[in-house]
Amino acid sequence: TALRHYAKAADLGCVPAMMRLAHLFSAGPAGGVPRMEGMEPNPDTALTLYAKAAERGEAWAQVRAAAAYWEPASLGGKWAEDGALALALARKAAEQGSPEGSYLAGLILQAGTKGHPADEGAALACYRRAAEGANPP
Repeated sequence: TALRHYAKAADLGCVPAMMRLAHLFSAGPAGGVPRMEGMEPNPDTALTLYAKAAERGEAWAQVRAAAAYWEPASLGGKWAEDGALALALARKAAEQGSPEGSYLAGLILQAGTKGHPADEGAALACYRRAAEGANPP
């Protein structure tokens, strides 16, 4: 089946396969990706795949993983929030020119997290980068 081929490719380190599977396993609308018949959402598997793709430098995976660590419900998960990891991942995506990464970093900085008090000046800088198309800081 296609699912088995995606899983094999993801196991071999294929980032597009990791992303496709992560979208399919996410509890949300799967980023516009239709679910395969009989496939149930699995937020834990989705996060694992996003995290693996993020480690390989995929900016969109960094954004998705950051959002999931900041607000687990965004992926349908029940794990503990990790604002520091979320901010680090969002910043990595922003450094690659991702407007979504810059915007998410701004949201996290504006709200503050454990160990990182709110910083509206830094948040505003992130929002500006996002609006400008995320020119790296």
